[in-house]
Amino acid sequence: MNPQGGYRPRSFLKQSPGSWIAPWLDRMDRHFDDQGFNNSGLKMRPSGLFQRNCWISFAPVEGSLSILAGYIGSHKIMWATDFRIRMASSLGHKVIISHL
Repeated sequence: MNPQGGYRPRSFLKQSPGSWIAPWLDRMDRHFDDQGFNNSGLKMRPSGLFQRNCWISFAPVEGSLSILAGYIGSHKIMWATDFRIRMASSLGHKVIISHL
């Protein structure tokens, strides 16, 4: 897989909150921009590669969700929950999502 060429995702695994993405994208962009430190061979900033090829998963109850949705774009977020759909609805997740 060529990370700069893009691909169609077939599956994903969600095992962590989504709040890690912002500091990592910032750090990778800083390294990319530092020509003395960048030996990656990438032609596009990591944040640009993320915007073109990636999505991040959040649980609807994560406190940083509204801030990070504005930062990375709400169109790049997939929803995750540990609850079955029926339970998630009864616990108010739809209400939380509707306010974002």
